[in-house]
Parts: sequence; structure tokens; C-alpha cells
Amino acid sequence: MTAGLQIWNQNGVLMLDGTHRVGRFKGSLYLDGKVQSGTQAADLSSGTPFWSFLPDFLFMHINGNSPVPVVSISSTGVSWAYSNPPTQSYLYPITGWIFYGVFKGNHMSTNTTQLLGQYLTAARGLLQAGLEQLKVEDPQQYSDVAVVANAGGMFKIETGMSTAGLFEVNISIVDATGQSVNLMHTETGVVNH
Repeated sequence: MTAGLQIWNQNGVLMLDGTHRVGRFKGSLYLDGKVQSGTQAADLSSGTPFWSFLPDFLFMHINGNSPVPVVSISSTGVSWAYSNPPTQSYLYPITGWIFYGVFKGNHMSTNTTQLLGQYLTAARGLLQAGLEQLKVEDPQQYSDVAVVANAGGMFKIETGMSTAGLFEVNISIVDATGQSVNLMHTETGVVNH
């Protein structure tokens, strides 16, 4: 008999239980581009270690000479070193945060396609709610958004976790020329335009 936390969706499908693989955040470090390599000691022996890099920018100068950090991880911590640049002129190493932690438990039984479908359903719901609110608060901007969408514009949805621990969602519309207009920003359910 399974014990512990179990979560089902509205259709009765088990989404999470004690046998699922879940990531546990253990720490972070900031790469400022001034040091070429480094190591962060951390006890990552309680599961399968993982890392993620959140860059501050993709390139700083038109020449694109922006070395990226090459990261390795083990049960004892995280190591990194910047890649070798093609030249030393106009050198702008990519700065940003490395987040690291461990996966606990087994692989999730829900497959990636189902998770993506659930994410898209949730994103569609957020977009619809945001557009309904925009329609009431600013009918002219709502009309402008409709024109851009009907002309082949795309809605851009960005999700992330802030350093303050807030789950953030940004929704914007992008026209055919690449111009973007922010439509909605949410933090843990609070909507601000």
C-alpha cells in the first residue's frame, strides 16, 4: 500500500506521489565573469545531482565573443570554467546564476507529452484570463492585441522562479517584426499589468 502524499488532477489521474522523482533545490552561486573557473562544495549525495544555468544575457557585444560556463557536478559539489574564447578582444563572459540540487526518488510516471499538455492547458487558461481582464480594463489595447494576433502575431509565455521564491509568469504578444508588448505579469497568483 502506498503511503504519504498523493496528488490527483481533476480527471482522477495520479500526478504526484511518494515514488515520483522530485528535484530538491540545494543552492546557487553567481558567476560574475571576473574569475575564469571555480568550485562550490555542496553535499549532493542524497540523490541524483542536477544543475541549471540562468544567464544574465546571451551576448554583450556585436562580435559575440561571450564565453559560456562549462559546468560539471558530482555528489561533492559544482565546478565550472569558462569556455575558451576565439579571441581575447572584446571579451564579455556570460554572467548569471548556477542553481543546483538533487533529484530524489524514481522517474515520474507521467510522460513528458502529458506534462507539456497540462502546461499548455494552464498557460492557455492564464492567457484567456489575462485577455478577459484586458478587455475590461483597456478595450483599446485589447483591440490592438486582437489585430496583431490575427495578423500572425504570437503570444510569448515565460515562466520562472524569482530569487525571492515567487513563481512568475510573463505573457506578451510579438508581432511579425519582432516587436513585443507585455500583456500580463503574475507572481504567485497576483496579477499586475
